[in-house]
Amino acid sequence: MNKLLEISKPCKNCTDNSCTASTNLVKLKHSVVQQRLFLLLKTWEHRASCCNERYLRLFAYVITSGKKCIIRKNEDSNENDYYNLIFNGSNELFTALAIFDPYHYSHPEIDERLWNGTLTDGWLFQDEYDSPEYSEEPLEAFKALKRRFI
Repeated sequence: MNKLLEISKPCKNCTDNSCTASTNLVKLKHSVVQQRLFLLLKTWEHRASCCNERYLRLFAYVITSGKKCIIRKNEDSNENDYYNLIFNGSNELFTALAIFDPYHYSHPEIDERLWNGTLTDGWLFQDEYDSPEYSEEPLEAFKALKRRFI
């Protein structure tokens, strides 16, 4: 994965790092994100046969969402962020990974604090977040927030 991240460069239109592919590359280089992703894949590996080609396609999708830069730049949501892309793909590998989606597992204290917007510690990246309860699509906002936190 490190080799893939090392050779992956944002396109010439992404010089200001506003593209999700650029931010996904930065965040996927974080050791904790890599440990969690590898643990997820290793757990899945025990359930099915796999090959490196599937992993390469998964990583490419998690970085770029399979969309051109100009399309990603014009989208105003977090659907192209790596933590959502891991669980939203549509092939056999993504379907198998969906059972590990943090959204499906509850932790009453963390869930309530995420929902209310009061969880301030334990984040890998110091991003600001809004309480999902005030979002236009509160359930989708909570799902993304929980994936981002876990």
